[in-house]
Amino acid sequence: MNTITGDNFAHYINQYRVEAVKEMISDPEYENYTLLTMGLESGFTSKNNFL
Repeated sequence: MNTITGDNFAHYINQYRVEAVKEMISDPEYENYTLLTMGLESGFTSKNNFL
């Protein structure tokens, strides 16, 4: 993973999750969700990992 992307696997996955949250923010289906809930829905396991 490091050789291909220049990043470790954990960071790569977290970037993917952040992109998922960004999509949720712009989707009206999630308008009643808090930012924390979106983070947890995207796969972050805790508030500390997301923030």
